[in-house]
Amino acid sequence: MSAQNIIAYLGIVDNKNNPVVLHNFEKNQNEELNFQMNVFCGLDIMEGKIKEALYQNSLLNRVYLSDDEYDVYGYQTLTKTKFILIIKQRNTLDTYDDTKVINVFKEIQKIYQQDLFNPFNYYKSGHYKPSQILFKNLDTKLQKQQEEFSRMQ
Repeated sequence: MSAQNIIAYLGIVDNKNNPVVLHNFEKNQNEELNFQMNVFCGLDIMEGKIKEALYQNSLLNRVYLSDDEYDVYGYQTLTKTKFILIIKQRNTLDTYDDTKVINVFKEIQKIYQQDLFNPFNYYKSGHYKPSQILFKNLDTKLQKQQEEFSRMQ
């Protein structure tokens, strides 16, 4: 990964709210618990916003949580699989371009689906287990996205 990671953490949560993938792009184990907490807080806020949007026909906010360093973005598929990205804040008060963030989510979804549909990535009990190839593909694909985001800074 590049020295300046923009995308810090990824959480993929299935339709029953079980974490499937929790991947740290920062490789900083000291922040792991903080990132996981932000993923689950973002998930709670995301579900509230989705229910609110269903009743009010309003657009969903893309940033669900924000602290001094990171913004938490969420994306839900039609199968209710949720993708949570923790992205470093920009130096300005602006957030990242929604279309670029959505494109990142779609790339992640594509990689995840390829791994999910591989019949060898399941335990005998039938539960999905992410493969090392998934993490390698995520690292490779998001490396390019990191560069795009860093050009936006």
